[in-house]
Amino acid sequence: MKTILISVLIIILMIISSASLYCKSFPMVKAALNAGLVNGGSVGIEIKQKDAPNLQSFVNAYYLHSGFVEYGGMNYEIRNFKTDRFYTIVSGGVDYGKIGTLMGSPGGSNEDDNEYSTFLMPHITFGIGYQVPMSKASRMFFEWDIGLKASITNINIGMTF
Repeated sequence: MKTILISVLIIILMIISSASLYCKSFPMVKAALNAGLVNGGSVGIEIKQKDAPNLQSFVNAYYLHSGFVEYGGMNYEIRNFKTDRFYTIVSGGVDYGKIGTLMGSPGGSNEDDNEYSTFLMPHITFGIGYQVPMSKASRMFFEWDIGLKASITNINIGMTF
């Protein structure tokens, strides 16, 4: 599954390098720890919204892992601010990974064999968030989301800077 992690890291580097080439100023970066049924982390790059002062968009790459599932993916996230701190979240993307099979092979298998099936599934979530200013340019945020994705629901704690 190291290929998923390496692919996610390469995509993150490509996003950061292309954003720095085409933007007048370096875009806001988002980093988060994801906790839930599956734990991991994510990194995102802000996509500027010209005529929408209460919207903030990010392209995120993430990698999550637990004993039974391991996956990575990308999504496009839109934050709609209701106040200067509280916001709702909608995201869409794709998850790719592997999950342990629940049943052994029909012919029997050794206990030590790790049997996994790969999967590709949509990533569609809805959630809420709250951010706290840490400095002029950085914010700490707390988010909860639920939806159609490999980990179903997550609590995210992170920073934008």
